[in-house]
Amino acid sequence: MGNRANYIIKSKDTLTIFYDKWGASHITRDLYAGEDSFFEGLKKLQTCDSLIAYGWMEGMVIADMEARHLAFWSLDMETLCNFPPSDLYQTHKL
Repeated sequence: MGNRANYIIKSKDTLTIFYDKWGASHITRDLYAGEDSFFEGLKKLQTCDSLIAYGWMEGMVIADMEARHLAFWSLDMETLCNFPPSDLYQTHKL
């Protein structure tokens, strides 16, 4: 049971992967709170060497600090946005 999310932060040549068992349920709220608050929250999470296995991931945030790019996804976004995930993927494809 959970609402699992990975947060992948690219800084220079380093990728850091964070994991939160309940993170997918509040990705949009965390990002909306602002950059400083979001990255403070990441400090409380555990780091890991790999992503959650396919089928278990319910959300993800990818941030490239140098390029200042951010992408995110959550299963909850289908409910919040009221359109199917396939449309979201096509609209915001990386």
